[in-house]
Amino acid sequence: MTTTFTEAATSKFANAGNVRIHYNEVGAGPVMICIHGGGPGANSWSTFTSNIEEFAREHRVLLVDLPQFGKSAKIAIDDPQLTTLASIMNDFMAELKIGSAAFVGNS
Repeated sequence: MTTTFTEAATSKFANAGNVRIHYNEVGAGPVMICIHGGGPGANSWSTFTSNIEEFAREHRVLLVDLPQFGKSAKIAIDDPQLTTLASIMNDFMAELKIGSAAFVGNS
């Protein structure tokens, strides 16, 4: 049986520390966090849309819009970018009470 997920129906927000993060959530099971690349207009829904159905068969999939992208907060990043993003993802996982997750990235 095929399930069709929509961006609107799966859209959620969480506060990662003081940063508002947009994500889409589908499926159930072990957590898989998908992170898009850094190109203009990038977001996780458009990046992973063709994989969502398959990923969600066995995972709780979180398609995260990184800060400055998609519907997430457009924050200034003054410290090293990867360090800042790692800290925000740590806060995001803490907010959702996720102890561990598999990560899928795209660039």
